[in-house]
Amino acid sequence: MWLIEDALTRAWTEGVERGRAAAREALAARAAVPVAAGMERTGPRPGRRSPALPSAPAFDRMAEELRGHVGRLGADRVAEVLMVRIEDLGPLLEGRVGVARSAMAKLRRTT
Repeated sequence: MWLIEDALTRAWTEGVERGRAAAREALAARAAVPVAAGMERTGPRPGRRSPALPSAPAFDRMAEELRGHVGRLGADRVAEVLMVRIEDLGPLLEGRVGVARSAMAKLRRTT
């Protein structure tokens, strides 16, 4: 039992670290691109969320529920039901992204 929980914790932590590394790389790549003439104001709008910002409250609730499903079904099964890669569970469990209501309903029905 402890081995499964340790493996899940380790997988979640690795997903969080990969997600943060990808966000840092994306921000660095965006900052490294020189701005061409006539394209000064075509960047991200100030109202848009950045990958570095904290998650939205609805995503936090969804992430909490997803962590419960991972504990109940296992990370592989949750990824299979949601039809995502196991690597993509990190941002989901972190609460940075969400899934569709229908996917959550399908996960709730899964045994």
